[in-house]
Amino acid sequence: MMATLTSVLHPDDGFHPTATTTFQIPTEFEQCTVHLVYTLPPLVFVDKYELANHHESYSFDFWGTSNLEYPVFAVEQSDSILLVNVKQGTEVRVPLHLRYGKPGDGFDETRLSWPAGFLACPVSGESAGTVVAIRLSYVAQSWAGPLQTCQSRSQSSSRSQSLSFQ
Repeated sequence: MMATLTSVLHPDDGFHPTATTTFQIPTEFEQCTVHLVYTLPPLVFVDKYELANHHESYSFDFWGTSNLEYPVFAVEQSDSILLVNVKQGTEVRVPLHLRYGKPGDGFDETRLSWPAGFLACPVSGESAGTVVAIRLSYVAQSWAGPLQTCQSRSQSSSRSQSLSFQ
């Protein structure tokens, strides 16, 4: 059996989707730890305090813009990185948020890459104390069908946001 990932984005509307990733790891890798890397475009952010509520399932490290209140046009236009270190279970739920856009007519759209997954496995023998990383693959059916999309219109403006896994 091969180690695999499947990810979905839900709900498909609103400013607060959840990225849910499930994984299957063969028993020969049970000594390994599972890690997921999310690359978040400027329109998408995570609340570090909200993620801390998931401390029983995972820990995390975050690099990037962390101001929760800024609209998309007021933050640095570079990606943020979220590393999730799975502690238990076979499913990880990461609450996401979309930033407000510039008021006025228009439409903001962005693509969210599937999280990259890898196993960190200890090495025994002469190389004891080192760790080898094994990248996890997505199952074929996770790429089939239409993209998962998240859209919403702000009540205070006619601008909307769209988010989809690519």
